[in-house]
Amino acid sequence: MLKIMKFTFFSLSLILLVGCSGNKYLSQPANPDFLNDGERSEWTGRFQMPKGENFAMGISNDENYLYIALSSLDRDFQRQLAMAGLTLWMDGRGGKHRTLGLKYEGKM
Repeated sequence: MLKIMKFTFFSLSLILLVGCSGNKYLSQPANPDFLNDGERSEWTGRFQMPKGENFAMGISNDENYLYIALSSLDRDFQRQLAMAGLTLWMDGRGGKHRTLGLKYEGKM
């Protein structure tokens, strides 16, 4: 249960950050043995840190799925995500159209 909660927070936290930042991130192909279990070890070398931000984000994909991970040591930042939630908007063409959105509602 703890792993599921850790993964959920980890993945959903990323969603808010992408939606708010307006930055573009590159996805890296997932290895065949890639696991999406909330552990950071499989994300080694996949994190990108936006300038001036207090988080790092990793994006990976295989033929069927897009995997997103977020990491931050800033407790205030983590608390803000847990309370306020987050939204990720994606545009497959790399533009600013809100084509596909994912929303995680926080406790507020």
